[in-house]
Amino acid sequence: MTEIVSYGVIFYAFTILLPQIATDTGWSRTAITAAFSMGSVTGGVVGIFTGRILQNRGPWTVMSTGSVAGTVAIVMLAWTPNYALFFAAWVLAGAASACTHPRQ
Repeated sequence: MTEIVSYGVIFYAFTILLPQIATDTGWSRTAITAAFSMGSVTGGVVGIFTGRILQNRGPWTVMSTGSVAGTVAIVMLAWTPNYALFFAAWVLAGAASACTHPRQ
């Protein structure tokens, strides 16, 4: 259940919210998508380390950490006052996604 909800919140909502984010902030869709894309790249890199932790400790620690980090990232995305923090929030969301979508 956690995995399904985290996919919906972190990834699928982005395409629906993109036009509104651009309207509300004045940032270009390209810049917003670049932040989202960097989050995806971060998730890929962090996934390598996540896999190692999964093998050694199991999924509980990884998914719990990812859920907390994902919550922090979503709150940051909702309340960020500038693009730099928005970008950082997507990087954090990418790292969180590597933990909440583990592949064993």
